[in-house]
Amino acid sequence: MEEVLEQLTRETTASKYGSIHLACVEARDLLESQAALLRSPPHELRAACLKPLQMSLESRQTKLMSLAVSGYYKLLRDTQFHSVYEEDDESMWLPCQLLGALQSLPFHSEDVQVELLK
Repeated sequence: MEEVLEQLTRETTASKYGSIHLACVEARDLLESQAALLRSPPHELRAACLKPLQMSLESRQTKLMSLAVSGYYKLLRDTQFHSVYEEDDESMWLPCQLLGALQSLPFHSEDVQVELLK
């Protein structure tokens, strides 16, 4: 996941994508901080990483969208984002957080929709 966030950070240095750049830096710093990983529950890590992925997907810029799709794949496969015990609040569960981050799905091309639904 750190590699995807690093690539997004490099791609979003322009002022047009400043908010995506800042979200990527914050998420990458959280993931690289060993102490934060031990203290932060998986739902907080997911929220931090899903924010720049969602913003990149909604940017409608091809390179950022492809990086976002690969980020979603990595997030779902990485065990640090999974939890044996989920919070009582259902909005913090992995499926709910993922669906919230994919709100713009119907507005994308069929190719992007298929990749995200895989």
